[in-house]
Amino acid sequence: MAESKKETLKKVNEYVDLILLDIQLPDGNGIDLCKEIKEKFEMPIIFLSCLNDEETIVRGLNEGGDDYVCKPFGIKELCARIECNLRKVTKQQGVYYIDDLIIDTLKHKVFSR
Repeated sequence: MAESKKETLKKVNEYVDLILLDIQLPDGNGIDLCKEIKEKFEMPIIFLSCLNDEETIVRGLNEGGDDYVCKPFGIKELCARIECNLRKVTKQQGVYYIDDLIIDTLKHKVFSR
């Protein structure tokens, strides 16, 4: 768990499966952080926010968020959304992202980003 943008950037790596991210962070904006993470890593990001206006939700999704859940929310709904997003990732098994490399073990190919 991280409580700030700075802390999140220190902890995120290629072994993280999914990120739950608030829009309002004490040291930055969650949407900007999402864009920064997505430039380096392939992982689902679900926004959790009390900001429930359509403009913010659409911006979050357009800037790289894979899902958006408005507070307050039910834990069963959140768990279902997490499972749904993780299912999408497991369909891409055999593809690994390490720094600027994409390794596709199914096609036996390595690509550079």
